[in-house]
Amino acid sequence: MSKYIQISFVLALLCSACQDPVDADELLNEEDRTYIVGYISPADTLLSVHVSTTTAAVGTPIDSNDPLADIEKFIIKDARVVISDEENNAVELTYNPERKNYQVAATAFDVIEGGTYFLQVSAKGKDFTSTCHIPKKIPSITEKITLGEKK
Repeated sequence: MSKYIQISFVLALLCSACQDPVDADELLNEEDRTYIVGYISPADTLLSVHVSTTTAAVGTPIDSNDPLADIEKFIIKDARVVISDEENNAVELTYNPERKNYQVAATAFDVIEGGTYFLQVSAKGKDFTSTCHIPKKIPSITEKITLGEKK
């Protein structure tokens, strides 16, 4: 019987030592961050970039009756979004409130395979830049591959 008491005491001691108190004040001091998501392709008909922000989850009121109103809080609608290429051709994307992103028709700016493109976003007093390279199209595999085939 004393073995069970000793084992229970050791388990209780170990489990109580696993608690690590969290200071809630530190959770509220998190800075907002800006998130930028974009995708460009030579096959696209629309160039689009989504610009939004985050905020601390603790202390932020969220209305479960109107989730769209909460989404609106995070979207940055007054950013300046520009896509350019190596030859200094550039196009500024405009905000589309229906899609909640910045966009421009692909006919306004050519995205060519093998090209390098630059994204510049100015939002909330900060500048963000990114670079991407569009790979060249590789030929399709037309031969039949059979598992375990020997030559």
